Amino acid sequence: MEVLSEMFENKPIISLNKINVFKKYEIKSYKAKRIRVVNGKGEEYEYPFEVIEAVTDEIKRTYNPILDTPELFTEILKIDLNNPDSILKFIHEYGIPRNETFEEGSSLGVIYNDRNIFHISNKKTQLEGFEYDVQQLQDYARIWEGISFDNKDIVEEFKNRFQKSEHFQEEWQTIKNESNETILKKYLVIVLNQHSMGRQGFYLSGNHIVPSIKFEDLTEIAWWQFANGVINNIYFKKCLNCGHVFFPQHGHQKFCPPINGRKISTCQNTYNQRTKRKRKKALELASEGYTAQQIADKLKRDLKEIQEWIN
Repeated sequence: MEVLSEMFENKPIISLNKINVFKKYEIKSYKAKRIRVVNGKGEEYEYPFEVIEAVTDEIKRTYNPILDTPELFTEILKIDLNNPDSILKFIHEYGIPRNETFEEGSSLGVIYNDRNIFHISNKKTQLEGFEYDVQQLQDYARIWEGISFDNKDIVEEFKNRFQKSEHFQEEWQTIKNESNETILKKYLVIVLNQHSMGRQGFYLSGNHIVPSIKFEDLTEIAWWQFANGVINNIYFKKCLNCGHVFFPQHGHQKFCPPINGRKISTCQNTYNQRTKRKRKKALELASEGYTAQQIADKLKRDLKEIQEWIN
């Protein structure tokens, strides 16, 4: 008779979610009513905030977050929170990430959407909340970056944060004399346990009961992907094109994974096109009498690579 661990081994988890992505989103300014206390009396005032909002009912695509977007976590790490265009680029690809929306003039400013078990199709979310979710994931993913590349600056930063945290002193005392990697992994365990990563359950597929998971929003999906990479000891690599970290899907992968089910990574395609232009320029310079070393310096490429191109 199989033990439980053997029964679940290599069995895929079915996602109960489908994610709806609308055709166009914008960042809009809204105001909500809030109460503040002035001289012991409540005073109503208007509170301005920004919202990411779908400005059309037309759905561009619907996707399965487990099967169709294994790169979701990687793409969240790439978001530049200081650049609205970067935020909207992600939203247009993957949809609204949070299960809350704000409406102008509401007294509390927050209304929770009806949560359909199969579809996540939010049309509005507060920009500040989205930025906080992304910042949290980007920040704590750096723990795994420190471990993956033995980055001493990152290691020391998170060791200090762990040591100085008032809430984790008991855990710190039990782990402080271990190796840096063990200390950071312990800290990461604490972080992962604090974040929701979907609700696990079961699903009838044909005549078989299989494990399933239901996510409330894209943040849960991204944390789930992050945790799965960590527990499988998949260390980060850095993209040869953009320099961002990613979980490699195979041992020789040098670029960020493809997005939206594409076969070739955007980063790989960009790198190949740039290399093609550089190679053409190298041949032109060689024909003009430049040495391989001069060409390498001029194009900022490896000398061995230049030699292969022009010989």
